[in-house]
Amino acid sequence: MSSVHFYDYVNFPDYHSSYSIQLCELINDGMIDFSDESWDFDSYQRDGIENDREQRDRLWMKFEKRFYWREIGITPPGQWKWELLRKLNEIMPKYKPAYKALDNGQNILQHYGEYGKSRNIYSEFPQTMLGGNEDYASNGTDREHEEIYLGDWMEQIDKLKSYDDIDVCILKELESMFSCMFTVNVNGY
Repeated sequence: MSSVHFYDYVNFPDYHSSYSIQLCELINDGMIDFSDESWDFDSYQRDGIENDREQRDRLWMKFEKRFYWREIGITPPGQWKWELLRKLNEIMPKYKPAYKALDNGQNILQHYGEYGKSRNIYSEFPQTMLGGNEDYASNGTDREHEEIYLGDWMEQIDKLKSYDDIDVCILKELESMFSCMFTVNVNGY
């Protein structure tokens, strides 16, 4: 005699919707396949990489995990998909610069950075040509400086606690695409 120690939701799905359709039903029935091009949106693509789908695929994976048991907020499902992609296309332009900044090595703990460059030129005879535009100088010095301030570590830790990954910020904005109704799953095992 064997007993079931856990419920296998993949092979034996047990849906308990309040009034709509759960995202997992649409995925398990094959109505949603995020790898399909019909689920493309204005996702971030790194410069010089054609058809870069890394951000898009990562977001859909997080989307599925976050909303798997949630009920879609609009029926029929085709209209829900239309509204979801519309909303993604509307909000992505404000998140793309953040993705680009992270790709360019922006440090989220950096408080500010300052970079400066200057040149002191002294002119005496005989002169030396600086460039092809007939600028002459007998002596010159270049100076560069960079200051990076990371701030107080305890202050940064407090800020880090409230920091959300860019993908998570997008997912929070997509909460409105789902019903706010939740059910308690009670199965017979």
